[in-house]
Amino acid sequence: MSGGYAYLPYKLAGIDVTAAKPLPGTQNLLLTAAQALILAGLGILYARRFRDITALIRQAPAPAAFLCLALASVAWSVDPAITLRRVFTLLTIIGFGYYLVARFSMPDIIRVVGQMAALAGYASIAVVLIAPGVGTMHGEPELAGAWSGVFTHKNLLGTTMIVALMTAVWRYRHEPHGRLLRVVEICAALLVLVMARSRTAQIDAMLLLPLGLVIAAARLRGVRLLWALYGAAIAGAIVLVLIVSNFEATMAFIGKDGSLTGRVPMWGLLLQKALERPFTGFGFGAFFLPSNPALLFVQRVIGWPTPEAHQGFIELALELGVPGLLLGGWMLILPTVWAFGAVRDGSAPWASFVAIYTVMLAVTNMLESTLLHPGSLDCMLVPTLYAAARLQQTRRIRDRRVGVPGRTEHAMP
Repeated sequence: MSGGYAYLPYKLAGIDVTAAKPLPGTQNLLLTAAQALILAGLGILYARRFRDITALIRQAPAPAAFLCLALASVAWSVDPAITLRRVFTLLTIIGFGYYLVARFSMPDIIRVVGQMAALAGYASIAVVLIAPGVGTMHGEPELAGAWSGVFTHKNLLGTTMIVALMTAVWRYRHEPHGRLLRVVEICAALLVLVMARSRTAQIDAMLLLPLGLVIAAARLRGVRLLWALYGAAIAGAIVLVLIVSNFEATMAFIGKDGSLTGRVPMWGLLLQKALERPFTGFGFGAFFLPSNPALLFVQRVIGWPTPEAHQGFIELALELGVPGLLLGGWMLILPTVWAFGAVRDGSAPWASFVAIYTVMLAVTNMLESTLLHPGSLDCMLVPTLYAAARLQQTRRIRDRRVGVPGRTEHAMP
Protein backbone atom coordinates (compact mmCIF):
# COMPACT_ATOMS: atom_id res chain seq x y z
CA MET A 1 0.00 0.00 0.00
CA SER A 2 2.89 2.38 0.68
CA GLY A 3 3.85 2.13 -2.98
CA GLY A 4 0.65 3.82 -4.10
CA TYR A 5 0.94 6.75 -1.69
CA ALA A 6 4.68 7.13 -2.38
CA TYR A 7 3.94 7.93 -6.03
CA LEU A 8 1.16 10.41 -5.18
CA PRO A 9 3.48 13.43 -4.65
CA TYR A 10 4.89 12.88 -8.15
CA LYS A 11 1.39 12.89 -9.60
CA LEU A 12 0.41 16.02 -7.67
CA ALA A 13 3.54 17.76 -8.95
CA GLY A 14 2.59 16.92 -12.52
CA ILE A 15 5.50 14.52 -13.02
CA ASP A 16 4.97 11.55 -15.32
CA VAL A 17 4.43 8.63 -12.94
CA THR A 18 5.93 6.21 -15.42
CA ALA A 19 9.16 8.17 -15.31
CA ALA A 20 9.05 8.09 -11.52
CA LYS A 21 9.00 4.30 -11.38
CA PRO A 22 12.25 2.57 -10.47
CA LEU A 23 14.18 1.58 -13.59
CA PRO A 24 17.72 0.25 -13.94
CA GLY A 25 20.04 2.83 -12.43
CA THR A 26 17.22 4.90 -10.89
CA GLN A 27 14.91 4.66 -7.90
CA ASN A 28 11.90 6.32 -6.32
CA LEU A 29 13.39 8.07 -3.28
CA LEU A 30 10.06 8.36 -1.48
CA LEU A 31 9.36 4.66 -1.93
CA THR A 32 12.89 3.78 -0.80
CA ALA A 33 12.48 5.95 2.31
CA ALA A 34 9.11 4.33 3.06
CA GLN A 35 10.62 0.86 2.76
CA ALA A 36 13.55 1.81 5.00
CA LEU A 37 11.14 3.02 7.69
CA ILE A 38 9.07 -0.15 7.35
CA LEU A 39 12.17 -2.34 7.66
CA ALA A 40 13.29 -0.46 10.77
CA GLY A 41 9.86 -0.76 12.34
CA LEU A 42 9.65 -4.41 11.35
CA GLY A 43 12.97 -5.11 13.06
CA ILE A 44 11.62 -3.65 16.31
CA LEU A 45 8.40 -5.66 16.05
CA TYR A 46 10.32 -8.87 15.32
CA ALA A 47 12.59 -8.31 18.32
CA ARG A 48 9.53 -8.11 20.58
CA ARG A 49 7.98 -11.37 19.31
CA PHE A 50 11.06 -13.22 18.11
CA ARG A 51 10.13 -16.64 19.53
CA ASP A 52 6.57 -16.53 18.24
CA ILE A 53 7.65 -15.53 14.73
CA THR A 54 10.44 -18.10 14.47
CA ALA A 55 8.00 -20.80 15.64
CA LEU A 56 5.50 -19.63 13.01
CA ILE A 57 8.14 -19.73 10.26
CA ARG A 58 8.91 -23.34 11.19
CA GLN A 59 5.22 -24.24 10.96
CA ALA A 60 4.56 -22.22 7.77
CA PRO A 61 7.88 -22.20 5.87
CA ALA A 62 6.69 -21.62 2.28
CA PRO A 63 6.82 -17.77 2.32
CA ALA A 64 10.29 -17.84 3.90
CA ALA A 65 11.42 -20.42 1.33
CA PHE A 66 10.07 -18.22 -1.47
CA LEU A 67 11.97 -15.24 -0.05
CA CYS A 68 15.19 -17.29 0.14
CA LEU A 69 14.72 -18.42 -3.46
CA ALA A 70 14.19 -14.82 -4.57
CA LEU A 71 17.37 -13.80 -2.74
CA ALA A 72 19.32 -16.67 -4.30
CA SER A 73 18.15 -15.56 -7.75
CA VAL A 74 20.41 -12.51 -7.40
CA ALA A 75 23.23 -14.91 -8.40
CA TRP A 76 21.73 -15.65 -11.83
CA SER A 77 19.51 -12.59 -12.39
CA VAL A 78 19.81 -10.67 -15.65
CA ASP A 79 20.00 -7.55 -13.45
CA PRO A 80 21.27 -8.46 -9.95
CA ALA A 81 20.96 -4.90 -8.59
CA ILE A 82 17.26 -4.65 -9.45
CA THR A 83 16.58 -8.15 -8.13
CA LEU A 84 18.30 -7.38 -4.82
CA ARG A 85 16.32 -4.14 -4.45
CA ARG A 86 13.03 -5.92 -5.10
CA VAL A 87 13.95 -8.76 -2.75
CA PHE A 88 14.23 -6.19 0.05
CA THR A 89 10.74 -4.96 -0.85
CA LEU A 90 9.52 -8.57 -0.73
CA LEU A 91 11.22 -8.98 2.66
CA THR A 92 9.19 -6.13 4.16
CA ILE A 93 5.95 -7.57 2.79
CA ILE A 94 6.44 -11.21 3.79
CA GLY A 95 7.99 -10.19 7.10
CA PHE A 96 4.98 -8.02 7.90
CA GLY A 97 2.66 -10.90 7.00
CA TYR A 98 4.42 -13.23 9.44
CA TYR A 99 4.22 -10.58 12.16
CA LEU A 100 0.50 -10.05 11.64
CA VAL A 101 -0.25 -13.76 11.97
CA ALA A 102 1.98 -14.12 15.05
CA ARG A 103 0.49 -11.07 16.76
CA PHE A 104 -3.19 -10.88 15.79
CA SER A 105 -6.18 -13.13 15.22
CA MET A 106 -7.41 -13.48 11.66
CA PRO A 107 -10.60 -11.45 12.26
CA ASP A 108 -8.39 -8.60 13.48
CA ILE A 109 -6.20 -8.91 10.37
CA ILE A 110 -9.27 -8.83 8.11
CA ARG A 111 -10.44 -5.73 9.96
CA VAL A 112 -7.11 -3.90 9.57
CA VAL A 113 -6.69 -4.87 5.91
CA GLY A 114 -10.25 -3.77 5.23
CA GLN A 115 -9.62 -0.40 6.85
CA MET A 116 -6.46 0.07 4.77
CA ALA A 117 -8.26 -0.80 1.54
CA ALA A 118 -11.28 1.38 2.39
CA LEU A 119 -8.97 4.30 3.19
CA ALA A 120 -7.31 3.88 -0.22
CA GLY A 121 -10.77 4.05 -1.79
CA TYR A 122 -11.78 7.20 0.10
CA ALA A 123 -8.41 8.82 -0.67
CA SER A 124 -8.79 7.95 -4.36
CA ILE A 125 -12.26 9.53 -4.48
CA ALA A 126 -10.85 12.66 -2.83
CA VAL A 127 -7.94 12.87 -5.28
CA VAL A 128 -10.26 12.55 -8.28
CA LEU A 129 -12.65 15.19 -6.94
CA ILE A 130 -9.92 17.67 -5.96
CA ALA A 131 -7.52 17.09 -8.86
CA PRO A 132 -9.19 15.04 -11.63
CA GLY A 133 -6.09 15.15 -13.82
CA VAL A 134 -4.04 13.54 -11.07
CA GLY A 135 -6.40 10.72 -10.14
CA THR A 136 -7.21 9.49 -13.66
CA MET A 137 -5.34 7.63 -16.38
CA HIS A 138 -3.85 9.35 -19.43
CA GLY A 139 -2.10 8.26 -22.60
CA GLU A 140 -3.81 5.39 -24.40
CA PRO A 141 -7.35 6.30 -25.58
CA GLU A 142 -8.95 3.19 -24.05
CA LEU A 143 -7.45 4.05 -20.64
CA ALA A 144 -8.07 7.80 -20.66
CA GLY A 145 -10.41 8.92 -17.88
CA ALA A 146 -10.30 5.67 -15.91
CA TRP A 147 -9.72 6.27 -12.21
CA SER A 148 -6.30 5.36 -10.81
CA GLY A 149 -6.72 7.35 -7.58
CA VAL A 150 -3.68 7.19 -5.30
CA PHE A 151 -2.20 4.36 -7.37
CA THR A 152 -0.18 4.36 -10.58
CA HIS A 153 -2.67 2.26 -12.56
CA LYS A 154 -6.39 1.55 -12.61
CA ASN A 155 -5.82 -2.20 -12.15
CA LEU A 156 -4.04 -1.66 -8.82
CA LEU A 157 -6.94 0.49 -7.66
CA GLY A 158 -9.41 -2.14 -8.88
CA THR A 159 -7.78 -5.06 -7.07
CA THR A 160 -7.54 -3.01 -3.86
CA MET A 161 -11.25 -2.23 -4.08
CA ILE A 162 -12.01 -5.93 -4.42
CA VAL A 163 -10.26 -6.46 -1.08
CA ALA A 164 -12.20 -3.51 0.40
CA LEU A 165 -15.47 -4.98 -0.88
CA MET A 166 -14.74 -8.48 0.43
CA THR A 167 -13.69 -7.34 3.89
CA ALA A 168 -16.68 -5.01 4.20
CA VAL A 169 -19.12 -7.79 3.24
CA TRP A 170 -17.45 -10.25 5.63
CA ARG A 171 -17.52 -7.75 8.50
CA TYR A 172 -21.16 -6.91 7.77
CA ARG A 173 -22.06 -10.58 8.18
CA HIS A 174 -19.89 -11.35 11.21
CA GLU A 175 -19.74 -8.09 13.21
CA PRO A 176 -23.03 -6.82 14.66
CA HIS A 177 -21.73 -3.29 15.28
CA GLY A 178 -20.95 -0.69 12.61
CA ARG A 179 -23.06 -2.21 9.85
CA LEU A 180 -24.08 1.20 8.51
CA LEU A 181 -20.41 2.05 8.02
CA ARG A 182 -19.93 -1.30 6.26
CA VAL A 183 -22.72 -0.37 3.83
CA VAL A 184 -20.94 2.93 3.11
CA GLU A 185 -17.68 1.04 2.50
CA ILE A 186 -19.42 -1.39 0.14
CA CYS A 187 -21.03 1.44 -1.85
CA ALA A 188 -17.74 3.37 -2.06
CA ALA A 189 -15.84 0.27 -3.21
CA LEU A 190 -18.45 -0.46 -5.90
CA LEU A 191 -18.35 3.17 -7.10
CA VAL A 192 -14.56 3.15 -7.42
CA LEU A 193 -14.66 -0.28 -9.12
CA VAL A 194 -16.98 1.07 -11.79
CA MET A 195 -14.99 4.26 -12.33
CA ALA A 196 -11.62 2.45 -12.41
CA ARG A 197 -12.87 0.42 -15.40
CA SER A 198 -10.64 -2.50 -14.44
CA ARG A 199 -12.38 -5.38 -16.23
CA THR A 200 -10.55 -8.04 -14.25
CA ALA A 201 -11.60 -6.46 -10.94
CA GLN A 202 -15.17 -6.10 -12.19
CA ILE A 203 -15.24 -9.79 -13.13
CA ASP A 204 -14.00 -10.60 -9.63
CA ALA A 205 -16.82 -8.52 -8.17
CA MET A 206 -19.37 -10.46 -10.23
CA LEU A 207 -17.89 -13.71 -8.90
CA LEU A 208 -18.58 -12.72 -5.30
CA LEU A 209 -22.24 -13.80 -5.35
CA PRO A 210 -21.75 -17.26 -6.94
CA LEU A 211 -18.75 -17.91 -4.68
CA GLY A 212 -20.87 -16.93 -1.70
CA LEU A 213 -23.46 -19.49 -2.81
CA VAL A 214 -20.73 -22.12 -3.09
CA ILE A 215 -19.65 -21.34 0.48
CA ALA A 216 -23.25 -21.70 1.65
CA ALA A 217 -23.56 -25.02 -0.21
CA ALA A 218 -20.32 -26.29 1.36
CA ARG A 219 -22.03 -26.20 4.76
CA LEU A 220 -24.79 -28.57 3.64
CA ARG A 221 -24.88 -32.26 4.49
CA GLY A 222 -26.20 -35.45 2.93
CA VAL A 223 -28.83 -35.23 0.19
CA ARG A 224 -28.92 -31.42 0.32
CA LEU A 225 -25.22 -31.29 -0.56
CA LEU A 226 -25.75 -33.68 -3.48
CA TRP A 227 -28.60 -31.56 -4.83
CA ALA A 228 -26.49 -28.42 -4.44
CA LEU A 229 -23.59 -30.02 -6.34
CA TYR A 230 -25.97 -31.19 -9.05
CA GLY A 231 -27.47 -27.71 -9.40
CA ALA A 232 -24.02 -26.10 -9.50
CA ALA A 233 -22.89 -28.53 -12.21
CA ILE A 234 -25.96 -27.79 -14.34
CA ALA A 235 -25.59 -24.02 -13.87
CA GLY A 236 -21.88 -24.20 -14.70
CA ALA A 237 -22.55 -26.20 -17.85
CA ILE A 238 -25.20 -23.70 -18.99
CA VAL A 239 -22.85 -20.75 -18.40
CA LEU A 240 -20.03 -22.52 -20.25
CA VAL A 241 -22.26 -23.24 -23.25
CA LEU A 242 -23.46 -19.63 -23.34
CA ILE A 243 -19.89 -18.31 -23.21
CA VAL A 244 -18.64 -20.64 -25.94
CA SER A 245 -21.61 -20.01 -28.22
CA ASN A 246 -21.35 -16.24 -27.72
CA PHE A 247 -17.58 -15.96 -27.42
CA GLU A 248 -17.12 -12.70 -29.33
CA ALA A 249 -19.95 -11.00 -27.43
CA THR A 250 -18.52 -12.24 -24.12
CA MET A 251 -15.08 -10.88 -24.98
CA ALA A 252 -16.60 -7.55 -26.02
CA PHE A 253 -18.50 -7.40 -22.71
CA ILE A 254 -15.26 -7.67 -20.71
CA GLY A 255 -13.47 -5.24 -23.01
CA LYS A 256 -11.30 -7.84 -24.79
CA ASP A 257 -11.06 -9.47 -28.19
CA GLY A 258 -10.53 -13.11 -29.14
CA SER A 259 -6.83 -12.86 -28.29
CA LEU A 260 -7.58 -11.19 -24.92
CA THR A 261 -6.06 -7.94 -26.22
CA GLY A 262 -2.93 -9.64 -27.46
CA ARG A 263 -2.36 -11.70 -24.32
CA VAL A 264 -2.74 -15.17 -25.88
CA PRO A 265 0.08 -14.88 -28.47
CA MET A 266 2.24 -13.12 -25.87
CA TRP A 267 1.74 -15.97 -23.38
CA GLY A 268 3.01 -18.46 -25.94
CA LEU A 269 6.21 -16.48 -26.42
CA LEU A 270 6.68 -15.98 -22.68
CA LEU A 271 6.29 -19.71 -22.05
CA GLN A 272 9.03 -20.34 -24.61
CA LYS A 273 11.29 -17.94 -22.74
CA ALA A 274 10.42 -19.58 -19.41
CA LEU A 275 11.49 -22.95 -20.83
CA GLU A 276 14.92 -21.49 -21.62
CA ARG A 277 15.54 -21.26 -17.85
CA PRO A 278 13.09 -23.78 -16.39
CA PHE A 279 14.77 -24.25 -13.00
CA THR A 280 16.13 -20.77 -12.28
CA GLY A 281 14.14 -18.16 -14.18
CA PHE A 282 15.58 -14.76 -15.06
CA GLY A 283 15.72 -13.48 -11.48
CA PHE A 284 13.06 -12.10 -9.15
CA GLY A 285 11.55 -8.95 -10.65
CA ALA A 286 14.13 -8.94 -13.45
CA PHE A 287 12.42 -10.27 -16.57
CA PHE A 288 10.30 -7.21 -17.41
CA LEU A 289 13.18 -4.75 -17.57
CA PRO A 290 14.07 -2.64 -20.63
CA SER A 291 17.61 -4.06 -20.46
CA ASN A 292 16.51 -7.71 -20.77
CA PRO A 293 17.14 -9.03 -24.34
CA ALA A 294 14.54 -11.79 -23.85
CA LEU A 295 11.84 -9.20 -23.10
CA LEU A 296 12.89 -7.03 -26.04
CA PHE A 297 12.51 -10.05 -28.33
CA VAL A 298 8.98 -10.72 -27.04
CA GLN A 299 7.98 -7.07 -27.37
CA ARG A 300 9.35 -6.90 -30.90
CA VAL A 301 7.35 -9.96 -31.98
CA ILE A 302 4.02 -8.96 -30.38
CA GLY A 303 4.41 -5.30 -31.40
CA TRP A 304 3.68 -3.61 -28.06
CA PRO A 305 5.79 -2.83 -24.94
CA THR A 306 4.13 -5.08 -22.37
CA PRO A 307 5.27 -4.22 -18.81
CA GLU A 308 4.20 -7.58 -17.34
CA ALA A 309 3.03 -11.07 -18.28
CA HIS A 310 -0.64 -10.32 -17.52
CA GLN A 311 -0.66 -13.86 -16.08
CA GLY A 312 0.59 -14.36 -12.55
CA PHE A 313 1.65 -17.99 -12.87
CA ILE A 314 3.63 -17.42 -16.08
CA GLU A 315 5.35 -14.44 -14.47
CA LEU A 316 6.40 -16.58 -11.49
CA ALA A 317 7.88 -19.16 -13.87
CA LEU A 318 9.72 -16.44 -15.78
CA GLU A 319 11.25 -14.96 -12.64
CA LEU A 320 11.99 -18.02 -10.47
CA GLY A 321 11.41 -21.03 -12.69
CA VAL A 322 9.53 -24.17 -11.68
CA PRO A 323 10.59 -23.93 -7.99
CA GLY A 324 9.11 -20.44 -7.69
CA LEU A 325 5.93 -21.51 -9.48
CA LEU A 326 5.50 -24.50 -7.15
CA LEU A 327 6.06 -22.42 -4.01
CA GLY A 328 3.69 -19.68 -5.17
CA GLY A 329 1.06 -22.22 -6.19
CA TRP A 330 1.37 -24.05 -2.87
CA MET A 331 0.81 -20.82 -0.93
CA LEU A 332 -2.45 -20.44 -2.86
CA ILE A 333 -3.62 -24.07 -2.87
CA LEU A 334 -3.10 -24.95 0.81
CA PRO A 335 -5.25 -22.14 2.28
CA THR A 336 -7.93 -22.80 -0.34
CA VAL A 337 -8.22 -26.50 0.52
CA TRP A 338 -8.04 -25.81 4.25
CA ALA A 339 -10.63 -23.01 4.03
CA PHE A 340 -13.29 -25.13 2.31
CA GLY A 341 -12.73 -27.87 4.89
CA ALA A 342 -13.02 -25.35 7.73
CA VAL A 343 -16.20 -23.91 6.20
CA ARG A 344 -17.76 -27.39 6.25
CA ASP A 345 -16.91 -28.14 9.87
CA GLY A 346 -17.40 -24.56 11.11
CA SER A 347 -14.08 -24.47 12.95
CA ALA A 348 -13.12 -20.94 11.83
CA PRO A 349 -15.63 -18.22 10.85
CA TRP A 350 -12.94 -16.43 8.82
CA ALA A 351 -12.44 -19.47 6.57
CA SER A 352 -15.18 -18.18 4.23
CA PHE A 353 -13.12 -15.03 3.58
CA VAL A 354 -10.01 -17.11 2.82
CA ALA A 355 -11.89 -19.46 0.49
CA ILE A 356 -13.47 -16.69 -1.58
CA TYR A 357 -10.32 -14.57 -1.67
CA THR A 358 -7.98 -17.37 -2.81
CA VAL A 359 -10.36 -18.56 -5.54
CA MET A 360 -10.81 -15.00 -6.81
CA LEU A 361 -7.05 -14.43 -6.72
CA ALA A 362 -6.51 -17.55 -8.83
CA VAL A 363 -9.05 -16.23 -11.36
CA THR A 364 -7.44 -12.76 -11.34
CA ASN A 365 -4.02 -14.20 -12.08
CA MET A 366 -5.29 -15.86 -15.21
CA LEU A 367 -5.40 -12.35 -16.73
CA GLU A 368 -3.20 -10.18 -14.48
CA SER A 369 0.06 -10.48 -12.53
CA THR A 370 -0.68 -9.81 -8.86
CA LEU A 371 0.34 -13.14 -7.28
CA LEU A 372 3.39 -12.35 -5.07
CA HIS A 373 3.94 -9.16 -7.07
CA PRO A 374 5.42 -6.58 -4.63
CA GLY A 375 3.31 -3.77 -6.09
CA SER A 376 -0.03 -5.28 -5.02
CA LEU A 377 -1.88 -5.85 -1.75
CA ASP A 378 -2.22 -9.50 -2.80
CA CYS A 379 1.52 -9.96 -2.22
CA MET A 380 0.97 -9.41 1.50
CA LEU A 381 -2.30 -11.31 1.78
CA VAL A 382 -1.11 -14.52 0.09
CA PRO A 383 1.67 -15.36 2.60
CA THR A 384 -0.46 -14.02 5.46
CA LEU A 385 -3.42 -16.27 4.66
CA TYR A 386 -1.12 -19.22 4.00
CA ALA A 387 0.59 -18.81 7.39
CA ALA A 388 -2.73 -18.36 9.19
CA ALA A 389 -4.25 -21.43 7.53
CA ARG A 390 -1.15 -23.53 8.17
CA LEU A 391 -1.06 -22.49 11.83
CA GLN A 392 -4.75 -23.27 12.29
CA GLN A 393 -4.25 -26.61 10.54
CA THR A 394 -1.34 -27.71 12.73
CA ARG A 395 -3.12 -26.61 15.90
CA ARG A 396 -6.23 -28.59 15.02
CA ILE A 397 -4.13 -31.69 14.41
CA ARG A 398 -2.41 -31.20 17.76
CA ASP A 399 -5.69 -30.56 19.59
CA ARG A 400 -7.28 -33.68 18.12
CA ARG A 401 -4.40 -35.78 19.40
CA VAL A 402 -4.93 -34.56 22.96
CA GLY A 403 -8.73 -34.47 22.71
CA VAL A 404 -9.16 -30.68 22.89
CA PRO A 405 -12.07 -29.10 20.91
CA GLY A 406 -10.97 -27.15 17.81
CA ARG A 407 -10.15 -23.48 18.21
CA THR A 408 -11.35 -20.70 15.97
CA GLU A 409 -8.53 -18.23 16.54
CA HIS A 410 -4.91 -18.56 15.61
CA ALA A 411 -2.99 -15.71 17.27
CA MET A 412 0.20 -16.89 18.94
CA PRO A 413 -0.05 -17.07 22.76
